[in-house]
Amino acid sequence: MSMPIPFNIVRYTRRLSAAGIPQEQAEADASALAEVLNETPVALDADMTLLKADILARVQEMLNALEQRIDRRLAFLQSVIVAAAAASAMQLIVMFVLLAKLL
Repeated sequence: MSMPIPFNIVRYTRRLSAAGIPQEQAEADASALAEVLNETPVALDADMTLLKADILARVQEMLNALEQRIDRRLAFLQSVIVAAAAASAMQLIVMFVLLAKLL
């Protein structure tokens, strides 16, 4: 929920006139500024709170997805290590059997 910037045209016009700006020019300036400010939405605290919650939720989703990817890769690496260790153990057994036959 955003809202335009509050702006007091009368007060602004009076200040410009008091500073020496001709009344007609001060009114035109105030009117133009009011138009721009009314078209420029401003984020409220509630907007920022919702945005923060959305960003935190998205970051948490990304962290969860990353954690799942890391877990899958670790599981794969563990299986590779176990297979390599088993293969190495098998090679050692074969070598010992061959050595035993030679001796």
